[in-house]
Amino acid sequence: TAYAEWEAVMPYVGIITADSEFLDWVAVTESRDWGWLAVSCATQEALVEHLRSLTHVLMPNGNAVFFRYWDGRYVLPILQSAEVNAAQLMPVIGRCLINGQPLDIGGSALKSARVFPWWEVSESLLNHLATESATTHINNLLKWLSEDRP
Repeated sequence: TAYAEWEAVMPYVGIITADSEFLDWVAVTESRDWGWLAVSCATQEALVEHLRSLTHVLMPNGNAVFFRYWDGRYVLPILQSAEVNAAQLMPVIGRCLINGQPLDIGGSALKSARVFPWWEVSESLLNHLATESATTHINNLLKWLSEDRP
């Protein structure tokens, strides 16, 4: 993507074995902001390609915006929403653990051929998310204030 030089701040996708000490840590940590775990039958490369296709998403007005899929605060409510078919959004992920909550996605694809931006965020999803939490609105307002009104 055009953001390849941002590698230092990009999310990391790695393979965790069943006997990994990281999983022991996940089981006992109270922290919820370390990322999330996914179970996939796809190769690591196919998983990375699919996640890369979600770098940008399309808003109802047609604008492309960054999608923070790596941040459980944002992706969990989206995947849990009745407004979203989680298996279509994440077809290469069978199940996951996000912010300490297990979630069955149901994806079983070995590859996804999507090129970003392809996912169109519906107005109804935005309305649903706004009623669930004001976090995104507050974060966007703070960002706007810091950039445009220092």
